Amino acid sequence: MMNSEIKFTEIGMLIDKYGLNFKGVSTIDLAHDEDDLEGIVYVDAKQLLFTLPFKKLCRLNPQQLDRTIKQSLTTLLRGGSL
Repeated sequence: MMNSEIKFTEIGMLIDKYGLNFKGVSTIDLAHDEDDLEGIVYVDAKQLLFTLPFKKLCRLNPQQLDRTIKQSLTTLLRGGSL
């Protein structure tokens, strides 16, 4: 259990790092269970919801994790969906 909390913190820091750099993003809220990581990104007057596979993210090496989070947030915040 402790290891998943450490990974959640690590993933959360990456999401903040990349997400908060987008114009209009004010806050990002995150939660996770054993399988999924769910989040809400507050952009201007909108809320964007997303779900990522937490179990899969926990198995990635640091470079893959960084790249995956960056690509996922870029897609979401440029109008795509996750």
